[in-house]
Amino acid sequence: MSNDKPSPLPLEEQEWLLLGTHLSHVVVARDGTPARLVVPDPRYFGLQKLWMSVQEKRAPRKRPKDRRQGIAVLSATKATMPHISMDEEFEKAIPVELQPFYEAWKVNYIEPPTPRWR
Repeated sequence: MSNDKPSPLPLEEQEWLLLGTHLSHVVVARDGTPARLVVPDPRYFGLQKLWMSVQEKRAPRKRPKDRRQGIAVLSATKATMPHISMDEEFEKAIPVELQPFYEAWKVNYIEPPTPRWR
């Protein structure tokens, strides 16, 4: 594996994806070769998708999918990634433009049921 150090560049209306803690994970392709994935902080990715879901310039057919994806990513992060907090400190760091989306998700978030095998 190479020693590459990707340096993401901010793109207009996607700069929020550079915030928070990026996740890095090595996956194995079908042919057995490793590939390193570096992805945005899922909290900001989910908020970005919710924000995109209301943008007039976004294709109308894509907006419902963006909304579903944003809700799913935030909910999965909350339910399965305890090392990525959604505490008061995180809430204070959310950019003003994204705060209404977080608040709406937070009000409607439903904790998943605890599996019986726990």
